[in-house]
Amino acid sequence: MHICFVQYYFKSYDSPDELLKHSFTTTDWAEALVRSNVRVTVIQRYDKSAYLEKNGVSYYFVKDRLHGDPRYFRLAISFTKQVRNLIAENKVDVVHASNPMAISSNYLLGKFVKDVPIIVQDHGTLVSKSRSLKNRLKIFLLRKSLQKIFGLIFSSPGLERDWVEMKLINNKDCFFIMENSSHFEYEERRKNRALTQLNGEPVLLSVGNLDTNKDPMTVLRAFVEVNKLHPKAKLYLIYRSATIEGEVRQFIEKNDLQEFVFLLGSKVRSEMRKYYNSADFIISASHKEGSGYSVIEGMSCGLIPILTNIPSFVDLTNNGEYGALYEVGDSKMLTKRIIELLNQPIEKQRTEVLSRFKSHFSFDAMANNALKVYNEVLDRRPT
Repeated sequence: MHICFVQYYFKSYDSPDELLKHSFTTTDWAEALVRSNVRVTVIQRYDKSAYLEKNGVSYYFVKDRLHGDPRYFRLAISFTKQVRNLIAENKVDVVHASNPMAISSNYLLGKFVKDVPIIVQDHGTLVSKSRSLKNRLKIFLLRKSLQKIFGLIFSSPGLERDWVEMKLINNKDCFFIMENSSHFEYEERRKNRALTQLNGEPVLLSVGNLDTNKDPMTVLRAFVEVNKLHPKAKLYLIYRSATIEGEVRQFIEKNDLQEFVFLLGSKVRSEMRKYYNSADFIISASHKEGSGYSVIEGMSCGLIPILTNIPSFVDLTNNGEYGALYEVGDSKMLTKRIIELLNQPIEKQRTEVLSRFKSHFSFDAMANNALKVYNEVLDRRPT
């Protein structure tokens, strides 16, 4: 089987090698498929044409004069024709494109590549239901573009609901593959805590922006109550952007949490392994997620997840069997879930989470799931 990934996003790095370093989700997925004896080609928009073979994957960098991320009204005809030619030359079996909102790109790809099934990976797109003229036009064009492809891939069951309700796609044309994984591994806590200076019994970690979607206020309100019963507990927050940082800091001061809650700000990805391996639990209050990358990384290091009851988190925890789920914005329920888990042996929970990650969300597990989808696509392809 020969799978071809088509990447529409555009990043002008100094070299193809440098671009691949920043595209680790694609490269890791591709290499996992290679380990499963699949031939893999990746076609990437770039500012010049180049070819690179790395770890068994063939990378074609295709020059596109239309720099920047694809917009739904921009017709990248030259790029798509080059993609069509490469797909034909390499005798590809299934095309795996990225981003359903690259509307014109998907439309052209479907129009130019007619003999190879095309499936498109969603990344947690929120489809607006606005009745404005601009949005209705966008939805019309989106529907037209999806008619040209074989199906959409979502990270988890449930994320397809709006798409189906809006009649953008049929249920039978929805597939499910978690969009990313992690190479991080479990490490002994004591040595990492000496490096990160995280401490507490237990150590709770939240990784996500300080904004209304990530909802750190729900976590803080729950922690106030947890701290009354577990005064040695500590909560650490790692984040990049912080639109409600003022509100967060005010809450911490008002509730005298300065010795128990710590705002660590941003950390580079290479540092995150140490922080994950310094904590016991990872907490997310997200209202919406495409997958939950920080949670996946945390689980790969043995963090016990306490997450909102949204589709991707239901999938990660097997409906709360591993870790716990609570309703969005419900700090009282979150408090209850944290206390319930603190009354259970942490090491046993950690072992179970690591087993769950390895069997369902490691790169090799993701590749096996992808293979099932690709085979189903080929079996359903019209002859």
